[in-house]
Amino acid sequence: DDDDDDDYKIPVENGKKEKINIQTQAIDDIYEAETDVEEEPSNTKVVEEKLKKGLSKLPDFFKPVIALFLGLTEENTAKYKRLIVGCGGRVEKNPSKEVTHVIVHDKAKDFHVPSACMSAITVRSAWIDACAQAGSLISMENFVAIQGM
Repeated sequence: DDDDDDDYKIPVENGKKEKINIQTQAIDDIYEAETDVEEEPSNTKVVEEKLKKGLSKLPDFFKPVIALFLGLTEENTAKYKRLIVGCGGRVEKNPSKEVTHVIVHDKAKDFHVPSACMSAITVRSAWIDACAQAGSLISMENFVAIQGM
């Protein structure tokens, strides 16, 4: 058996040398390894613990808002989507009868509200900023967008 490269003689507890196969030994050691490893808490657990310790919940003043963005840049769409969703609202990708607010750029004059959204209120994006600053829904009176104006 001297020609078997995986066999080695090593000292054992009683001082005698014992022939072992390192491939077998390595596999056996895996099964003798400690398996009681403390797991890190999951992100969900960490967040829950922090909330219990007094972190305030985000306000949900946009809860009644189901928004559709028209003609905004990708960057502004992402910004306003974060604000609306983060504060309890929803954002639709496509026109639908569920949409309550159509959001257009502050300087938009030439826009077309899809027929599926005709019952929605069309407002300028500054309304979202104003609501976020106030920490609540504010009147849309100064933010209503009228096509051509």
